[in-house]
Amino acid sequence: MPIAVRNNTTRTVTHVTASGTVHDSTGKPVATGSDQGFHPALLEPGQFALGFIYLGVGTSVPSGSTLSVQATATPSAGPNTYFADLLVTEVNDTGQQIVGTVKNPRDHAVTAPYSVDVFCVDSSGTLLNEFGGFADVSTDLAAGGTSPFTVSLYGSQCAQFLIGASGYDMTAAGN
Repeated sequence: MPIAVRNNTTRTVTHVTASGTVHDSTGKPVATGSDQGFHPALLEPGQFALGFIYLGVGTSVPSGSTLSVQATATPSAGPNTYFADLLVTEVNDTGQQIVGTVKNPRDHAVTAPYSVDVFCVDSSGTLLNEFGGFADVSTDLAAGGTSPFTVSLYGSQCAQFLIGASGYDMTAAGN
């Protein structure tokens, strides 16, 4: 289930995590889950990040249900974090998939895998769906390096969308 979280603190944060519980229209819990990452990974005060709560294969969410989310984050020690946000420099919606290019904006290499998440929104900005995939390059991406990507829409329409992409910064991880 796609979600947006906002940094309501006065500090830059990273390592955003979230868990959620779905309640049916009578208030009974029917499903639980947790996030699988957020884009961007580094949030300035007031910024939003997009992610999703993974409810598990085969989970059924009844009509009229609500999702309650608990999110946490860690104050950032600096601009380089273990999760390395990538820039999306080129994008095209073919109707069946989103095809584009990501770029490493850091001054050093970042490490694969490079996740790419497409968040479909309606005209008011409401999150409708999320589709994930990976960039095609599976080796280190040098400073300024690029990689193509393709994310399938699995037959869904996604007229308006936002994209987040990231890899890993082993320098920030102390490696």
